[in-house]
Amino acid sequence: MFTGVTAGAKLEVLYGLHCAAQLERPTGIKALQSAMNALRAERAGTVSALSAGAVKALPRNARLFLAFAADRVALAATAPADEMAKDRWDLRVFGYERGWIRFGQLTQPWLRAGAKAWVWDRLGGVENPARLEQVVHDLGPFSESLRRHRGDRGVEPGRLGRADVVAFSNDLAHLEAAGRLSRFMRRRLLLDVDQFLRQTRSMGLTRPGRAMAGLPEDVVVPRPDRIRAVTHGDDDDQGRALPQTVLDQLLASAALDRLEADTRTMIELQALVGRRTGELCGLRWDCLRVDEVVDETGQLAPAPVLVHDMPKVAVRGYRLPIDERTAGIIRAQQNRIRDRYPDTPTAQLVLFPALTRNPRGVKPFNPITWRDRIHTWLVDLPSLVGPGGEDYDRSDITPYSFRHSFAQRHADGGTPVEVLADLMGHKKLSTTQGYYRVAHKRKRDAVDQLAALQLNRRGEQARPTVERLLDSEHLRDAVGQVAVPFGICREPTNVKAHGHACPFRHQCFGCTHFRTDPSFLPELQAHLHRLLADNERLRAAAPELENWARNAAIPAEEELAAVRGIIDRCQTLLADLADSERPAIEEAIAVLRRGRAQLDTTVPVRFLGVVSSRTPKLFPNVIRDQVVRGDEP
Repeated sequence: MFTGVTAGAKLEVLYGLHCAAQLERPTGIKALQSAMNALRAERAGTVSALSAGAVKALPRNARLFLAFAADRVALAATAPADEMAKDRWDLRVFGYERGWIRFGQLTQPWLRAGAKAWVWDRLGGVENPARLEQVVHDLGPFSESLRRHRGDRGVEPGRLGRADVVAFSNDLAHLEAAGRLSRFMRRRLLLDVDQFLRQTRSMGLTRPGRAMAGLPEDVVVPRPDRIRAVTHGDDDDQGRALPQTVLDQLLASAALDRLEADTRTMIELQALVGRRTGELCGLRWDCLRVDEVVDETGQLAPAPVLVHDMPKVAVRGYRLPIDERTAGIIRAQQNRIRDRYPDTPTAQLVLFPALTRNPRGVKPFNPITWRDRIHTWLVDLPSLVGPGGEDYDRSDITPYSFRHSFAQRHADGGTPVEVLADLMGHKKLSTTQGYYRVAHKRKRDAVDQLAALQLNRRGEQARPTVERLLDSEHLRDAVGQVAVPFGICREPTNVKAHGHACPFRHQCFGCTHFRTDPSFLPELQAHLHRLLADNERLRAAAPELENWARNAAIPAEEELAAVRGIIDRCQTLLADLADSERPAIEEAIAVLRRGRAQLDTTVPVRFLGVVSSRTPKLFPNVIRDQVVRGDEP
């Protein structure tokens, strides 16, 4: 096959075959033979030296192989320093899998040189260069604004000033008013240009002899000129989370049956675990593990976890607790992939393999391909019905919608904000807090809805006839009560001390000042389980505890009965609701639980044993009195 082919072309073909094998890219014998015949006929010294006419006459597979081989040879021969001289950088030269950064739209030499220096400074420290591509792309409108508004077309950085930034900002405002630019994009352009100008100045690029020498200090976007983050609707907007009615339609069998098995499983799994698109597509075949946890009875029990990486926040091997239903979906997918690729070791398999150019099942599904498949699926679906019976706009649905819905479901269920931040892999707690946003009016309406269901320690309704609280009652409630773990406390001393000075040692279930309602039902049930588990454990602790200590620690039967009575009464009140009242009460419970979860201050599991609260002093004045008397402490 290689007889008569020049040494240079032969080496390039062999290198192309080597690269194709690494990428598991198949190369047919017939295509390779056709390519070698063409190289032999023209005595081409290299693959790229083959004439266009000869290439055009080849079969399609042969043309694709020669183009691939020429590309890989050129890539291997290009050094990063050589790429920097170009106005379009191939990011593969810098070690990335794919991507381009284009500088040609920056017509000012100083701006183009500054952008190249800025990108070069950051390339080695980022796993995903998409953000760098975005910033350079967003410098294009700024460059165009300088070219149009300035007589020198903005080529002299020392002559720029505040007026040029104002002109750029006004251009964006005009485009938004004309409907040619969204508010989100306008804000992003301003922030990206400002970030670039500030960071290049901190890099020293504006000093004499550097790429942006002479650029004045006032060429930045001041804080008053920046646009606030986009808010959709009022303060109660839930971001891009899907309404539950829409989510139910998307996850119904009638909709999912339109998809092939892998894509269907990805959608179901995304709705249940809320991972980022890249994290989901990159799951390994052996991502399902089983941990042992202590259950409510104090016994060890198996608990499935999803093990995956979070490249965006540099987390590896994150263990996400999941339920048995989710574990069952993963096991079914594992069986399908094992049957599809029986010869590949499971340690090399991925859970969602790419469907093309992937003969061994080791290449993961492309997130862009998955996004396109979801778009096609949504277009083919019948009309979706919104919460109010209206047609729901499916153009707002993206793969990330399932992640947002996962987060919103946890927020509505009362998951503490720092716990949800850990589950989502958020760098900033403020990102997670957006899911807990509840307007004052909506919170007040929720209090009104549950006012008639408020219970005292005996499980009796404290306000059985109230329909809506007056303004004075809302104010009195706000200043005359304090939150306690299972409801609210009205004891004046404790309220004044913000819940830290209960004169009755926090015996809420026997106190006349205690109030609760059905929104605390999950906490009440969890507390009852803990009491029952403690009861069994402490009664069995014969050698460890003296009788008096055991009797004091064992939960009293009266306390167990009181908790059971309140739980039963809450469940009865919810069960007796009329069908017309139930949706409003359920929404009110979700609103109040979301608001309380945002204020929760529990310590994340990963910090247990590292940080702890100070041990309280039962007799704080003893040491002081001893010192005053001169006794030894």
